[in-house]
Amino acid sequence: MGTRALLIALDYPPVGGGISRLLESWCVDTAGVEWLVVTTSPGATRSGLRRTTPIRFTGDLIAGVRWLRQADRRIVVAGHPYVTAAAVAAAVPARASSAALAYGGEMTARSWKPRLALRAMRSADAVIAISQHCAELVEQLGVRRDRIRIVTPRLTPPWLAETVSHRGPADGLRLVAITRLNEGYKNLELLIRLCAVLKPLGVIDELTIIGDGPRLEALRDKALQLGVGDTARLPGFVPDSALADVLARAHVGLFPSRDSVAEQGVEGFGLAIHELAAAGLPVLVGRAGGAVDAAIEPWARLLDPDDLWSWVSAIEDLYSREDMRRELGQAALSWARATTPHASADEFSAALLDSTRPTNRSALR
Repeated sequence: MGTRALLIALDYPPVGGGISRLLESWCVDTAGVEWLVVTTSPGATRSGLRRTTPIRFTGDLIAGVRWLRQADRRIVVAGHPYVTAAAVAAAVPARASSAALAYGGEMTARSWKPRLALRAMRSADAVIAISQHCAELVEQLGVRRDRIRIVTPRLTPPWLAETVSHRGPADGLRLVAITRLNEGYKNLELLIRLCAVLKPLGVIDELTIIGDGPRLEALRDKALQLGVGDTARLPGFVPDSALADVLARAHVGLFPSRDSVAEQGVEGFGLAIHELAAAGLPVLVGRAGGAVDAAIEPWARLLDPDDLWSWVSAIEDLYSREDMRRELGQAALSWARATTPHASADEFSAALLDSTRPTNRSALR
């Protein structure tokens, strides 16, 4: 009956976030593999998607194992680093291979419970990392290098600009960032300080930081303290339709994340960088973690996330060279138009099949 894969996921649409949408894309667009998703994310059910709860989780996983045993080739995939142990355990009665996805700040956990959960990756047949940085973190956990595969995420955002935005000669730049407001390593204070330096010079007209989270009010207070409360806009959550309008007005995208040991945070990849590119924006990116892999030249420029003045200089350069800014924006848009999520899904499928073992189904009879 071909190949079947059971995905155990904590995050899955309609829950927001890049990883949630990436998992859905990889499952929907993967050719030659039939998927069953078991997820704790709330929402509607459909064929191939089972919504569960902590109470029903074990029963739903057992049902998934039975479904998996119908196939000639079987794989159990952990869609979150912390559920790797569940995937490895489910693979045993299913006589299946096991694989785990490695991404994000979860890979840098310091407390003992998350670290213990991550150790299960050593027992997985394959670990799929979404960046070189994540692959290095996996190797530091003790996973053998020959079990690690890197698959670069690619997603088509809900928007794709038709043209690159124009800026009048007397206008300042409109800057935009898309991010969660949960973690300090997102480094958004740097952008507010950037406004405080360049707003009085007329270089920046507006900064919009789109996203929600527990740090929202603190960042708004920081903007008021620095005297740029009317320039640095933090609207919180914005639906995709309104977000597309904000991006259409913007001139430059920003992604300033940094590595932070104190905040136990690291950027696993940075899908928001690609979302900004799809809006026809050049993107300034903090040189840290997996964001280095997400930044594509020439439209993305890597900067030291702890050096405010390098960001000031880069913004001033884009302000004074409008033709160059538009050329970089066009390069970003051309790249986004040529990007297909099917290629990323196929690469993910190939990584799973190449790094896991075929199953002898006759052994189950």
